[in-house]
Amino acid sequence: MLTEEQKAFRKTCLGGSSVAAALGLHPWQSAIEVWAEKAMGIDLQTERPVMRLGSFLEPFVRNELVAQGYEIGPGEDCLRHPECDFMGANTDGTVHIDGERGVLEIKSMSPRKWWQCRKDGAPPLHYQIQCQHYMACTGLPFALLVALNRDTGEIETFMLERNDRFIEERLIPAARELWECIESKTPPAWDGSDSCERALRAIYPEPEPDAIVPMPECATTADALEEANATKREADALARELRNELRAILKDGERGDLGDGRYVKRRKVGRGETVEVKEWK
Repeated sequence: MLTEEQKAFRKTCLGGSSVAAALGLHPWQSAIEVWAEKAMGIDLQTERPVMRLGSFLEPFVRNELVAQGYEIGPGEDCLRHPECDFMGANTDGTVHIDGERGVLEIKSMSPRKWWQCRKDGAPPLHYQIQCQHYMACTGLPFALLVALNRDTGEIETFMLERNDRFIEERLIPAARELWECIESKTPPAWDGSDSCERALRAIYPEPEPDAIVPMPECATTADALEEANATKREADALARELRNELRAILKDGERGDLGDGRYVKRRKVGRGETVEVKEWK
C-alpha cells in the first residue's frame, strides 16, 4: 500500500498508470479521469480490498523470486524523470539479472487474467506501458514484470526491454500534453469510456436549476447523438429477433453445433435467459 508521502507525491506528477491513460490505452481509466484527479482534486480511484490484497502478497512474491535465484533490491519512492519532472514513479523494487539492474514490477491477478497473460506470452499493454514509464524515470534498461495468480500462488515472469523510441516519441509527448492540460485546468478531449462518464458526473454532479447554456456549435453533435440512438434501437431490435430465432431452433437443447467450429449456447441472465455464440475449444 502507498504511504502518505507517496500519495502526496502522486498528486504532483503522472505515474505509470496515468501515462497509459494519457495514451488512451488504459482499459479502466481515461485521460479526463486523471485530469479530474490532478487538476480538480477529485479522486475516483477507490481503494478496494483486492488492491490491498495485492500489496499484502508482495512479500510472498519477493520470497518466491529469491527462492528461484533472483537478486531482489528495494524499490525507489518519489522518483522523478531527470528531465521531465511531471513524470514520477514509486517502483516495487529492483532486480539484478546477468550483472544488470532493472525495474521489478509485481502484479496480483485473477486466475483468468493470469492465464490469459500466460497464453499471450505477455502482460496487458497498460502494464507494459507502466513498466516503460518506470524505465524512463529510473534510466534502467529492462523491467521484470511478475504476475501472481492470487488463487494458486503461481508466478509468471515477463522480461520487458526498454524501448527508447516509444518513450521519446509517444510516452513523453502524451504525458507532457496531459500535464499541460492539468496545469492550465483545461480538460483533455472527452471519449466514450465509462471512466470519462464517471469523471463528468463527479465534476458536474448536479445541474443548476433553470440554468441555460448557449451551445449552438453543438447542433451537429446533437444530431449525431440522435442518429446513434436510433441506430442502437434498430440494432437492439434486430439482435433480439436473431436471438429468438436461434432460441426457437435450439428448443430444449443446451447447445447447438453450428458446424463451423462454433456453437450456440443458452445462458441465464438474472431471471431471464440469452443466447450466445461461442467457439469450441
